[in-house]
Amino acid sequence: MITNVLEYLERSAERFPDKIVFGDTSRKLTYREFMDLAKRAGSCLAACHLKNQPIAVITTHSVECLIAFFGVVYSGNFYVPLDSKQPRARMQAILDVARPEIVIVPDKESFGELSEKAELISREELKESQIDAENLEKIREEHLDVYPLYLMFTSGSTGVPKGVLINHRSVIDLVEQFAQSFGFDEKEVFANQAPFDFDVSVKDIYNTLRNGASMYIVPQSMFIMPKKLVPYLKENKVTVCIWAVSALSILATVKALDKDVPEDLKKIMFSGEVMPVKVLNYWREHLPGAMYVNLYGPTEITCNCTYHILDREYSLQEAIPIGKAFKNTQIFLLDETGKEVPFGEAGEICVKGTCLALGYYRNKEATEAAFRQNPLNPDYPDLLYHTGDYGRYNEEGLLVFAARRDWQIKHMGHRIELSEIESAVNSLAWIDSCCCQYDEEKGKIVLIYQAEEPCEGQIMDGLKELLPKYMCPNRFVFVPRMAMNQRGKIDRVFIKKKYVAKLKAEEDEILYKEAVVLGTGGLALQCAEALVQAQVFTRIYDTGEQPSKTLERQALRKNISYQWIPGTELAALLDGIRTATLVVSAISPWIIPRHVLENPYLLAVNCHQALLPAHPGRNAEMWSVYEEDEKTGITWHIMSPQVDAGEIVIQKEMPISGKDTALTVFRRQSSLAEEAFEEILGSLLKGNAKCQAQQGEKSRLRYSWEVPEEGCLNLSWPFHKISAFLRALDYGPLSVVRKPFAVKDGKKVYWKSYQIEENSTDEDESSFNCDHIVIRCPEGRITLKNIYVEDEKHERRTDEHFK
Repeated sequence: MITNVLEYLERSAERFPDKIVFGDTSRKLTYREFMDLAKRAGSCLAACHLKNQPIAVITTHSVECLIAFFGVVYSGNFYVPLDSKQPRARMQAILDVARPEIVIVPDKESFGELSEKAELISREELKESQIDAENLEKIREEHLDVYPLYLMFTSGSTGVPKGVLINHRSVIDLVEQFAQSFGFDEKEVFANQAPFDFDVSVKDIYNTLRNGASMYIVPQSMFIMPKKLVPYLKENKVTVCIWAVSALSILATVKALDKDVPEDLKKIMFSGEVMPVKVLNYWREHLPGAMYVNLYGPTEITCNCTYHILDREYSLQEAIPIGKAFKNTQIFLLDETGKEVPFGEAGEICVKGTCLALGYYRNKEATEAAFRQNPLNPDYPDLLYHTGDYGRYNEEGLLVFAARRDWQIKHMGHRIELSEIESAVNSLAWIDSCCCQYDEEKGKIVLIYQAEEPCEGQIMDGLKELLPKYMCPNRFVFVPRMAMNQRGKIDRVFIKKKYVAKLKAEEDEILYKEAVVLGTGGLALQCAEALVQAQVFTRIYDTGEQPSKTLERQALRKNISYQWIPGTELAALLDGIRTATLVVSAISPWIIPRHVLENPYLLAVNCHQALLPAHPGRNAEMWSVYEEDEKTGITWHIMSPQVDAGEIVIQKEMPISGKDTALTVFRRQSSLAEEAFEEILGSLLKGNAKCQAQQGEKSRLRYSWEVPEEGCLNLSWPFHKISAFLRALDYGPLSVVRKPFAVKDGKKVYWKSYQIEENSTDEDESSFNCDHIVIRCPEGRITLKNIYVEDEKHERRTDEHFK
């Protein structure tokens, strides 16, 4: 009898020592190599003399994490996966519950702040240890199958995470049922899509080990830009995908299978959300011979408790059944009094069996609320897990998911299941994804939908044939991309906060609890300081061509995270964020790509050095001076794919005098921008900032390489134009933009400084010498100093040459 999941690893390592067990884009390990590294890690951790204690593992989606997981298991403890990309505040909250004495990190430098409450051990330290076979054997002899294997924190439909503790016996039961139900064997190749802090990954990992199969980790970037995904599946001859519905939907939306098909893929399993029939039909059209399985079950029952192997076609309006219970698992549909509901009626799905979790870690109250005595059996301890989901049996005797308990609303005197509205909307051919919410304060059904373009009228026309009028949405919100959390599920809590029940000004809670500041100078640092003071976890990403040592030094002095990241890497990093994050472009030269701005978790605001819509684009302060504006200012606006075209959050004015240069204007603008940012910060963090469209005529968009008159000074211009030209291109040493020049005898004349004197002479005459050009006119005198000359080939000449 198997009592420890390590027996699966060791049995398969004995059968297939040189077979690839786990691989990612950078590394592949055989069973022999993986077991050796896991034992080394286990020996290192066992030396800490912990037993059945949580050991946290900061995860990245790589083979290295799996080594750490099994090192923890070999040491006789249980692992707590924490995705490195999740908010540090949430990570710390989880650590406060788990209270691990050890945290395994990719590197100690990046996670040094975690060391205050736990010992940090790097992955490299685990691999460098020697195997202590005697100690590992002793730990195994004392093992029981009811000992914990992992502690996984759910996102929670309410937004409040809880730690679900799962033991060895439950996982062993899971993979034995999968092997029997779906015919898994050593020929399988699994494609792991789910992050390792999501229980879908448990099925990939342990089904691989149980059957002597192989598993390849799919980079998360391939689901953001899926062009490389199908070739990756083909290259690794993947046979099984146990994926979230959202992952399959992404490939259907972009028509990824139209050009190429992974022919080896024979088993496609999905869970997490209701599968839209049109997405299923797309996959079945391209892979008609594959087995399609709808899986159901929350984390608390060890991944899945029911399944349905699809054996027929479904209409667009039909609900795909979640099927029947796995063997050794029992399902009850109970009403509010604890009695079983009549056949065909909806009741709460309650689960019984070995699959049940041990409960919520260090949360007795929540455990007792969800894991309760079977009301149908008063005679002996008999626990049921109450899922909070409702289901009913259809005419075929198959269980059909009805709704979440908290998805039922009362609207216009009718009880309505929001999931029924979603099902109808998802059946419409032009809808990619949708989420239905209820605005209790205004009594409105709100539909948030993803499509190629806004199509409210089409939706209403389509729903007339599918729903009664009282069930049709009252308000529509179009989104280019639906908010999907790290676990691949629609993030309903975030969506409701962002689009429906926006936080009020007087409330203490904020929506955006993390922030990223993009920039190269002082304003970036000042904005970051304001965010930190507002208790927002903040990072500065230097967007200059080269890292700024000054900015880095000042940020570190103020204990603010600083990092220089090339634009291509930064785009991928921002696009992968799955927590509400305020992105502050603090006079940053980097233009955020469209696909990043479409990330629903980001609210991106930009500081512009002009009163939009005048002077959009780069170096706006220079153009304000050159065009002799009487006033300028700053604009904080919501970023959009069209540069400087987004809605305005705040504007502040300031006058421009005839003595102002681009440098002095820029400095005053920076102070003004900081002042304005502090004014709007509270509303931005709550997501309720009042914005307005830009009014007036927009000037021509300016690019970074453009300067007035292409940088060429004409000495015959009137005094005011020469003055404006020089002041506009004055950034101190004249090196921020292209240096201005004049042309004399076919050669370019440059200068390092200048002086403007008003009303100094009545003469109208210019003079040249080796060091200066003096321009005299009735309005005043302009002196260009420290002259040097270059000819057409830009070869440097001496002053003597010009003389």
